[in-house]
Amino acid sequence: MIYLTSNGITSKELLSHFKENCKGGIAAIITTASVGLKEKDKNIPSIIEVMKTCGYDCEFYDIEYDESKKLLDFDLIYIIGGNPFYLLNQIKTKKFEAVFCELYNKGIPIVGVSAGSMVFTNNINIVNLLDDRLNQEIGLDNFNALGLVDFEICPHYEMFRNRFDSFDEIIGQYIKEVNPTFYKINDGGAIFVNQGDISLIKTIT
Repeated sequence: MIYLTSNGITSKELLSHFKENCKGGIAAIITTASVGLKEKDKNIPSIIEVMKTCGYDCEFYDIEYDESKKLLDFDLIYIIGGNPFYLLNQIKTKKFEAVFCELYNKGIPIVGVSAGSMVFTNNINIVNLLDDRLNQEIGLDNFNALGLVDFEICPHYEMFRNRFDSFDEIIGQYIKEVNPTFYKINDGGAIFVNQGDISLIKTIT
């Protein structure tokens, strides 16, 4: 099962849903996407607090440095946000695709936040269309992601609408040309996928 969130487990509705489906244990907090901050990311304390209220002890994990098979020992995987190009590049470079696929197929709960959600979809094209500056130093030229779910997403939807000029036109043109199944996620909301069934939680538009 997988929660694709915009900014984590941050609403009462989402927290309630999460508690019903995730029963505690040891959670791996993957910090890879938070380039330059990692375990010092400002969101870490609140993530740990939420995990504790749900019965999870937390350990930090970094795709860039840690062994891939070690992920299979955890009861939950929580991937924080940051640079989606950097995260996807590390997943591919370190050959983590098969491990994430195994976790997903085993039903190990996975929580993605922003960039940590996007890498499980078909691709991260929409980020490149909106702001390719995050990719300048990385130079990723293939934006195909893991494809564990057969759709694309835009997290922080309302925030991005306010930040980028012609945002609706860019999104609309992309959907018209590519015709993907596309979900827009606001902060506090999520897409929950369990054995192929999709549930939209709270602020999905």
